[in-house]
Amino acid sequence: MTFGIGVDVVDLPRIAKVLERFPQRFPERILSPREMDYCQRGRNFLGALAGRFAAKEAVMKALGVGLGQGISWQDIEILNENTGRPVVYLHGGLKTMAAKLGVGTILISISHGEVCAVAQALALRSGVGEI
Repeated sequence: MTFGIGVDVVDLPRIAKVLERFPQRFPERILSPREMDYCQRGRNFLGALAGRFAAKEAVMKALGVGLGQGISWQDIEILNENTGRPVVYLHGGLKTMAAKLGVGTILISISHGEVCAVAQALALRSGVGEI
């Protein structure tokens, strides 16, 4: 059963401006070390960063939470399986909060192009969609 759904669209030129002003601080604030490694290995760091940003926003929307509620960017980690499929991992207070809400799995889809990045998250109740 679905708990919630979230979608977010990010303007790449906007992310590029922030990245230009804070080339180290911004990515380190948004990405975990493993996410940073993934984004830096690719050909399009800006697109990968914007995609992760959108994905984390979509996850928060699907859960009905926000950064002002004791949640940090680092509480959401988006990693990829060998097939390239993105997978959501929750940490810290957000992991606890999701468990209390009865959420067991969050599915994520991410895409980016020249102008924007988009992500959609689907939060499923515990026992649904789990392998």
